[in-house]
Order: sequence, then C-alpha cells, then structure tokens
Amino acid sequence: MLLVIQEGVVVPRPNTESNTEVAKLQVFDGTARKFLRFLMLCKLFIRIKMKEDAMEDQIHWILLYIQ
Repeated sequence: MLLVIQEGVVVPRPNTESNTEVAKLQVFDGTARKFLRFLMLCKLFIRIKMKEDAMEDQIHWILLYIQ
C-alpha cells in the first residue's frame, strides 16, 4: 500500500497495478437518493483497485469522498 499526504493528512493511495480503468468518485454529499450509487461505485473501485489493501485503508479511502 502506498501513502500520500493530502491536505496535511496521510491517506492510502489505491493500488494502481490493475489495468482496468475506473472513474474517480464524486464527493458524496449525504443525499439519500445518491447513497446506493455511491456505495456501488465504492465497492466496484475497491474490488478492482484495492482488493489487496487492508480494510482500514479501504475505509480511509471511502471517507475521503464523504462530505
């Protein structure tokens, strides 16, 4: 796992070894009707890019996209 400093905080950087392209998530603003889409995209990204990373790192990555 690689770490990146973003806004003064060290956060996990997704594994980029997969050749599969995945769109970057949009920040989730808490809107209920957008939640299922956000959740599905998080799961997809993790399965493709972060499946080897620790669960804690996956959670930290998801939290970067929650406003």
